[in-house]
Amino acid sequence: MVIIFRILAFRQNCTKFEIMSFCLKGNFRRVFRNHFLIQGSSMFKTACYAVLVSFLLTFSMSASAADVKKGKRVFNKCKACHSLKVGKNKLGPSLAKLMGRKAGTVKKFRYSKAMKKSSIIWNEKTLDQFMVKPKKFIKGTKMSFAGLKKKSQRDNLIAYLKKATK
Repeated sequence: MVIIFRILAFRQNCTKFEIMSFCLKGNFRRVFRNHFLIQGSSMFKTACYAVLVSFLLTFSMSASAADVKKGKRVFNKCKACHSLKVGKNKLGPSLAKLMGRKAGTVKKFRYSKAMKKSSIIWNEKTLDQFMVKPKKFIKGTKMSFAGLKKKSQRDNLIAYLKKATK
């Protein structure tokens, strides 16, 4: 969701502004336009602007917040190779207690030399970078996953992993 706020006309006692929000989902694009007219003293208009801006900031932050339920669905792509249980390695290592862990350190799992030598500590930033294209982020890794192109999918997956791998 993208929100644009713009002032259309500004006069001494009257301000007209427009809020446009773009809802982008796949090939579907929807534009919502709302026109508002604020009349009155400059103090009243300032108060209205403050309320409006705080509403927009709150709305835009909640619209972009990561979704744990959607992250669980994205994890379905991962669970063929990864487990969330401590000590249960599959084709890939267990992701239990992932956050804050050094890459290449799960016991009883054979990592590539590149993963063992990396000095990566898994956190939101490093996971996001890694999940775009794992083979590009750590050259020589054994992980054959192509990556997640969509930022929203990566954010949702990270939110799920943070909750599920404590």
